[in-house]
Amino acid sequence: GDATAVVRLPAKATTPEAILQQVTELQRKEFEGFYKSEGKKWAGIYHDPQGPLVELQNSVWSMYNCTNTLYEGVFPSVRKFEAEIVSWVR
Repeated sequence: GDATAVVRLPAKATTPEAILQQVTELQRKEFEGFYKSEGKKWAGIYHDPQGPLVELQNSVWSMYNCTNTLYEGVFPSVRKFEAEIVSWVR
């Protein structure tokens, strides 16, 4: 197991800054060496994690991040986007 795993709610609240710092550090370790010249690790990383595409993805994600988009009757726009994308790869 993970010796650093938080398996119980902390007695004291954690600040958003502390959470972001921890997540940033964990991600940094995962991405270490990814873009070095000796080759890329292709599992699970689709494109550079910075740039205009990521900014667009983050903007769209933020519009729906508090919803369950599996309910297509409630979120027909998501169903529309999905159908359009699927049609591109047929």
